[in-house]
Amino acid sequence: MAIELEIDGEDAATVARDLRDWLRREALEGGDVELSPPPSIPGRLGVGISTGVLLTIGGKAVTAVTRSFQTWLKVRRPRVKITLKTKKRQFTLDAENVIIDAALVENIRRMLEE
Repeated sequence: MAIELEIDGEDAATVARDLRDWLRREALEGGDVELSPPPSIPGRLGVGISTGVLLTIGGKAVTAVTRSFQTWLKVRRPRVKITLKTKKRQFTLDAENVIIDAALVENIRRMLEE
């Protein structure tokens, strides 16, 4: 399962690196965390700054990733919007103002299990 977390806001690149590093420190078994490939910028040579995180996880890592992401949101409260995307669906969170409750955590877990 692959899920992309697309980050949008002033500090998107810094937040993407922070989230990647946070998840890597968690040493999630059965998971891999990388920055998403940076976008190309029309009319310019090269690419932009990476503003996303790509997670590749197996079934056992779903709960651990969900808990880790939940904790990161509570601790960091970055001023960005994060869009979680899989091949089947996506939704966007206002990371600074999101209410982190059981329903949100369950929705993220279900999305990761699809």
